[in-house]
Amino acid sequence: MDSSLCEDGVFSCKSIFYQTVNGFVFLEHLRWFHHLNWLLCNVVVNVAIIVTIFYWVVIGRTRTAALNLRPRTFHLHVTNTILVLIDIFMVAFPTRLLHFIYSIGYGLLYVLFLLILHWTGVNSAVYTVLNWARKPGVAVGWCVLAVVVLPIAMQAITFGLYHLRALIARRTAVPEEAPRKNLEVSTIEMGTVNPAFSEAT
Repeated sequence: MDSSLCEDGVFSCKSIFYQTVNGFVFLEHLRWFHHLNWLLCNVVVNVAIIVTIFYWVVIGRTRTAALNLRPRTFHLHVTNTILVLIDIFMVAFPTRLLHFIYSIGYGLLYVLFLLILHWTGVNSAVYTVLNWARKPGVAVGWCVLAVVVLPIAMQAITFGLYHLRALIARRTAVPEEAPRKNLEVSTIEMGTVNPAFSEAT
């Protein structure tokens, strides 16, 4: 593949399509934008599931069924999680258990945003349960649950799904489909293994 066409872009094809072995494409090393993409994938997976849980457990139960089943509401609070679950099984990123820290960092930034809205007098209760003016203690409790506890739990579940994906791939991989770069069929994840991720944390 001629990489000169997109060397000037942010995502250089030269570094993505690096080496082909028996039709399989490998990265020899990860560039900064691969790490960024991996980080964002970790955050999106956890946050999408947390948003769905938070909405249906806290907010959705106080609303009517007609409101909850509106296409926009359903799309925002169900469809994103369905797509993320599909992504877990389709995208070849490995999942690291300790990557929950990225979701916690995102959650802390979101809580800071909510506090800025409260401190500036714009809105102290973006969500009914997070009323910083009337019930700051309850708001803090919900924030700790949503920002610290749930990301750790979601990352553990995602880690389990990642290993389920690898198990499915090991059970269904055809030996001749395995790339021939000193890789065993048992290491195949959905048909390919990317050695660059094995060195990344």
